[in-house]
Amino acid sequence: MIHPTHFQEWVDSAIAPELISLNLKSLTGTQGYDELLYSDQLPRRNTGRLSDNYLKRYEHLEEGGWYCGTINPITGSESLWGCFKPDKPRINSENGKPIKYEHPPKVPTEAFFLRVTWEIGLKIATLCGLEDAYLKRIAALIGITSTETFLKFEDLGFWQFVKANLVPIILTEGAKKAASLLSAGYCTIALPGIWNGYRQPKDNFGNVIGLPYLIPQLEVFATQEREISFCFDHDPKPKTAQNVRGAITKTGKLLSAFGCKVSVITWTSEEKGVDDLIALKGHEYFSSCYLSRLAIEEYQLTELLDLTPLIDLTINERYLPSFLIPPKNAKIIGIRSIQGTGKTEWLAKLIEPMIERGEKVVVIVHREQLAIALAERFGIDYRTEVYHSDTKGILGYTLCVDSLHERANPPFNPHSWEGASVIIDEAEQVFWHLLNGQTCLKNRVAILKTLKKLIQITLSTGGRVYLADADLSPIAINYVKSLAGFYAPTWIVNNTSIPNTGKRKCYQFTGNDPSSLLSELIKAVFKGEKPFILTDGQKHRSKYGTRNLEYDLRKRFPHLKILRIDSESVADPYHKAYGCMGQLNEMLLNYDIVIASPTIETGVSIDIQHFSSVWVISHGVQTVDAVCQGIERVRDDIPRYIWLKGFSPNRIGSGSIDVRTLLASTHKIAQTNIQLMLHAGFHEFDGVKYVEENDEYAGLSPSLLAWAKRACVLNYSCRAFREQILKKLTTMGYDVIPFSPNDNNAVQIKEEITLSRDENYTKHCQKVSVCDNPTDVEFDELSEKRAKTEEELLKLKKGRLVRRYLTENITSDLIVKDDEGWYKKIRLHYFLSVGQDQLSERDRKTLQQILEGGEGELFKPDLNSSLLSIKIGALKLLNIAQFFDLEQEFTTQSLKEWFEKISQPIPRSQIKSILGMNINPEKDTPIAVAQRLLGLLGLKMSYLGRFGSPENRQRVYRMQTLDPDRRSLIFERWIKNFMSTPCINNEIEI
Repeated sequence: MIHPTHFQEWVDSAIAPELISLNLKSLTGTQGYDELLYSDQLPRRNTGRLSDNYLKRYEHLEEGGWYCGTINPITGSESLWGCFKPDKPRINSENGKPIKYEHPPKVPTEAFFLRVTWEIGLKIATLCGLEDAYLKRIAALIGITSTETFLKFEDLGFWQFVKANLVPIILTEGAKKAASLLSAGYCTIALPGIWNGYRQPKDNFGNVIGLPYLIPQLEVFATQEREISFCFDHDPKPKTAQNVRGAITKTGKLLSAFGCKVSVITWTSEEKGVDDLIALKGHEYFSSCYLSRLAIEEYQLTELLDLTPLIDLTINERYLPSFLIPPKNAKIIGIRSIQGTGKTEWLAKLIEPMIERGEKVVVIVHREQLAIALAERFGIDYRTEVYHSDTKGILGYTLCVDSLHERANPPFNPHSWEGASVIIDEAEQVFWHLLNGQTCLKNRVAILKTLKKLIQITLSTGGRVYLADADLSPIAINYVKSLAGFYAPTWIVNNTSIPNTGKRKCYQFTGNDPSSLLSELIKAVFKGEKPFILTDGQKHRSKYGTRNLEYDLRKRFPHLKILRIDSESVADPYHKAYGCMGQLNEMLLNYDIVIASPTIETGVSIDIQHFSSVWVISHGVQTVDAVCQGIERVRDDIPRYIWLKGFSPNRIGSGSIDVRTLLASTHKIAQTNIQLMLHAGFHEFDGVKYVEENDEYAGLSPSLLAWAKRACVLNYSCRAFREQILKKLTTMGYDVIPFSPNDNNAVQIKEEITLSRDENYTKHCQKVSVCDNPTDVEFDELSEKRAKTEEELLKLKKGRLVRRYLTENITSDLIVKDDEGWYKKIRLHYFLSVGQDQLSERDRKTLQQILEGGEGELFKPDLNSSLLSIKIGALKLLNIAQFFDLEQEFTTQSLKEWFEKISQPIPRSQIKSILGMNINPEKDTPIAVAQRLLGLLGLKMSYLGRFGSPENRQRVYRMQTLDPDRRSLIFERWIKNFMSTPCINNEIEI
């Protein structure tokens, strides 16, 4: 019999009455002893009676309580093990808290596999698409699919049915939560505690003596392709939250090893447990949580981005209020506030009195054009203006982080900024640009050292560091704290306002390319609309880049005024976009169509009520955050139309999404690179130093750690690029609507766009081909020059190609091949073949140049991306040379042993880390992998046909030429001119 109080407790947790009746019972008197104290390991008298100490410890059981048992899924019978909740719990002597639940002592813990009715079983089966299979079981028992009476009985074989089928499982903590989820129609297993899903072998002293493994009851469900979702409590206490994350990570890793798809269910409401969540919010709310569950990889990364533990003040303001003043003791101030909530205006009001008081202010951003715009906004100099301005930069200036070093013009001296305010706008993007941006490569270590000194000097002399970003995360905050190296109080503000909610619609175009979007765009222009277009390409060969869209739209609409804004147009003194960043709102009013690249993705506010719509094309070149930032540049509540590539081809380092794994591969590759240099006889690199890897930081570079954290976040988002952007836009208040126009014009538009690109690109190639080759002095000047005209850009490109390929005969064909990435492919081939004797010297000079730029120290990611010896070594170990034999034929069968060898976990991981190439043993074929490896060199085997006996016909391949594109002519020039050739000697390719 169940006591009414106990029954009501379960009802209050949204548990079906029939499930309560099957699993719950109330115990009184000595019944609790029988259910819990059955272990042979318990101390007993000769008569078999429990020792007095145990009887005393558990005497509270006689006061009564409820008990819930479990089914043993291995045998299908009822287990002895279970859980008892005493009405009057005993007190834990260690922490003084009541022990809410009691489990049998001195026996291995199990898990809760509750008894269910046929009705609940059918509900679960239906929800996961197994309704027919479940109804067949019912029919096999009673001859018909179901009756209302029959469904109320217990399904004794439910858990065996779950084992035999890929029923998704939720893993929670506690029997009541499992019962609540089962009642809602979700197959659920409950652990008695978050750490009880696995066992860790230890000796008597608590030392680990073996690998962890799943408990047997859970392992039987850990089958290939089954999804198991964690649904543990959402406890706001940081320590508890950390434990939950740890338990999920540990148990999830073991489940993943069995091939399970592991995910995590989260929610944002205040309810701690899922039973309370369902009881108060309802099944529909939980269903939305379940549908938006996170893959465990994404869940683990959310810890890196979770600002909650650091927040000091939460506000909900449409615009950041002027009264938001940091406390006097705060040294590191962080502001997270979504786009369009006035962060830049708040900073402007913050800076104004500082300047009036004569205090120094330095503003650091990640784009030069943004630095110019903010200088005007804040009323201070831009860095190049300090020579001729009235204030000479005494009160401070704005600069791009690329120029944060002593070799810049003007030189940046961190010792000149004692007591200053350092403002890092768009902090997350600034730091990522600093740590991984190609334009920082040459001076990266010098910049890292300067930033560290600037932060330490500023914070130790009464100054402050301000970090502002719509996506501010612990990565940026902890990076600054680590660089400081001493305690600096933080004050972190989180503005939860989402102004766009209910105001903006975003129409998402599907398809493999943006032709449908462009078709709709063209229709909109014909109707008189004024579009603002964002695209992530700007080169002449980019079909959907700024240059080609401008070329195509000018042909279609010659009567309209069109403005192109990209990194080249804003830096061209003769282009109408030159210097526009500081006066966009005034200038854009004069144009009918504006086409922009990521040059204006951040720090710009366009609020002139001039444009009719915003159109976005993204192929995955930018980060997820950057794309969403760009969409927000126009502040008006007008429709957004977007086309997004499903995934991004980009990857950072090895492409790993685990920080430890990424760091480990980065360390290993750097170590191998140096060992190869030492092995080649270059002993000057023995004991080479790495930036920040010293006793001050216990050997772990804050910059490298910040790089790895952000890289993992980006690597994950690249895998699901479109999905991540759509998810983020939803959190930003957009109503995302799939848009599939019934438009037959898309194919024609694509053909016309392609034709426009070919016309425009052909003209460009011809101009490059016929323009003069700059002298060495001119080439160096053009390379360093910030503002370049169109003619100077052409001349610079011509100069690079001449110096790269060592010929004045730069044909259109060569330009096209170079733009397609041909150079890096044939460079690998060169050093793998005729130029292999020059490889070590090439890498020595490259490494020496990096060391000189870094003042004798290296940043490991740059080292790894700049040297070629390790790639060449890897290709040799993979025996790629076997494919160079023009007489040798290959089939899937002949390459079977080679493929099996390189498909083992360790070689596969190394290939991914060094060559950036994935191998999937289950989906790839030996020939496909061989062709991908050869593709790294710009080579390919030819298909000869199918040969062999009828029962064993094989597709046969052979390399027919190693010189398919006359690369041998270039190789000859490189060999002859090796010692004076920048491109293969001491130029760091970008």
